[in-house]
Amino acid sequence: MSLNTRFPTFESMLDASVWDVSSQGDFEAIPDDAWDEYVAATTDFDDWGDLLAAAAQEWTVRQLGF
Repeated sequence: MSLNTRFPTFESMLDASVWDVSSQGDFEAIPDDAWDEYVAATTDFDDWGDLLAAAAQEWTVRQLGF
């Protein structure tokens, strides 16, 4: 998170948002377009899909020990 965002953790990203997210349901209730705009404004990514893809790639690389 800290390499591509201004946040040290995903939780801190949620805390800094305008949404009150205390459960998975709260997160899922955020409108996709609004969340994508937030991601674009606060990270190095264009949208949530790009952020997730990068996170999955980084996780995979670490799991494989590369």
